[in-house]
Amino acid sequence: MSPVFRHGSLRLYLLRLLDEEPRHGYEVIRLLRDRFMGVYSPSPGTIYPRLARLEEEGLVTHDEVDGRKVYRITDAGREELRSRSDELDELEEELSASVSDIVREVGKTSGRPCAASARS
Repeated sequence: MSPVFRHGSLRLYLLRLLDEEPRHGYEVIRLLRDRFMGVYSPSPGTIYPRLARLEEEGLVTHDEVDGRKVYRITDAGREELRSRSDELDELEEELSASVSDIVREVGKTSGRPCAASARS
């Protein structure tokens, strides 16, 4: 399987997810796993270093809530999303195509059409 995210795209997508609402790392992992129907699920070793880097860059910050780090986007992070909106739109199209490909492959291997294919 080809990489789900091209170089730098996961970073941008994390900002997008945090722009929707504050989230803890495992919630981000779950959202990505669900988006890709379990075929792709990033490890904590993929997500947490990227969140830490985004925080170092001032694009996200975190609060401790019930012993968990809950990350939220900063104004600088929102500005980065605004300045890269065309790239984000392209990324969304690529991810939708990846999900459609996954649905087709799952349908082929199971021998029956997947209900999710009607939604893509």
